[in-house]
Amino acid sequence: MSDIFSNPECKRDVPSFIEPRPPLITNPFMRRRPQKGTNLMDLFDEESTCDEPELVQVYLRLKPCTIPSNLYEVRGDRYLITSLDTTTAGHGRKTQHHVSKMYTFSHIFPENISQKEIFDHVVKDNLKKLAEGRSFTLLTYGASGSGKTYTLMGTVASPGLVPRSLEYLFNNLEVQTHPVYKPAERGFDSLSYSSQEYELLFVKRLRKLSASLRDKYRRMSCQLRTDLRGSVLDLSKSKHYIWVSFIEIYNEGIYDLLAGSDRRAAKLQIREDSNGNVYVKGATQAFVRSGEEAYDVMVAGKHNLQVAATGVHAQSSRSHCIFTITMLTEKDGSIVTSCVRLCDLAGSERARRTRNTGARMQESRAINTSLHYLIGSQN
Repeated sequence: MSDIFSNPECKRDVPSFIEPRPPLITNPFMRRRPQKGTNLMDLFDEESTCDEPELVQVYLRLKPCTIPSNLYEVRGDRYLITSLDTTTAGHGRKTQHHVSKMYTFSHIFPENISQKEIFDHVVKDNLKKLAEGRSFTLLTYGASGSGKTYTLMGTVASPGLVPRSLEYLFNNLEVQTHPVYKPAERGFDSLSYSSQEYELLFVKRLRKLSASLRDKYRRMSCQLRTDLRGSVLDLSKSKHYIWVSFIEIYNEGIYDLLAGSDRRAAKLQIREDSNGNVYVKGATQAFVRSGEEAYDVMVAGKHNLQVAATGVHAQSSRSHCIFTITMLTEKDGSIVTSCVRLCDLAGSERARRTRNTGARMQESRAINTSLHYLIGSQN
């Protein structure tokens, strides 16, 4: 027996009570010999690519800052490595740990990226697929003040993804001026002449609420026509009906931002149609004929958004707002339905930063809970 332990060339594997080893499946009493540890960072390959398309794409946009940070490092256009020193307490002593984590993104946009470049990289190709019945959803996620609303809405000098999407669609599609068809639970409904007149009048009343801000979109659209020059969709043989809706998720309830005062407080329900598409039952649909009309409808709905001051933002959104553009495409006697959902999620941060109490604290709990389920559903 002593020869077995003393001879290093012996191939017989014996139990070691000095260095425990993971058990074998075939023989749980015999244990593997210890192997040298592998540094996972040595396996890091910046050039590795995957040919399969990603169902969910995650982009990271870095916000410009005056003071550089040493807490993270960007490697290439897909990888970000964080570095943080942490302290743990146990057995009456404190232990310092240096923790590094690597995160992989579909693409990382640098601080000097323009709104146009983000639109061309993320949104434009998806808009081209709408006529084929392909829908997509765009979510902006981050802490309050991180630039979510700026990315979606932008300014007059730098229009965001929402006005750019509207101008791109209405400048490249043969949009109908009368709502012959309307989105419905079973796909679409045909409207009578009186119903068509009612829909046009309804949008006209909504636009009165945003008349003071109409000049802002007109100035943006003048610039966007220059940016979108040369972008053409070959969809001239189809007829397109554009409808928009605007809802918010507040304290885990869904509310219609375009509804009248008598219906605004009513909670809406999420349903699924026969094709597996998820929709919000009862959400108001508004027929629009131009990018300006769609923008006016959205601005009218923003008057009803839940906002409040927190420790990190003077006008922090306390709800998730979802602006949906639904397109009905009539071609060869059939109707194809597709939609674009543009979501501005509420800011998610720790309570000690926001200094929220009472109702604000309850809102923060609901925000973080809904974000938890939302992110989990995307994985």
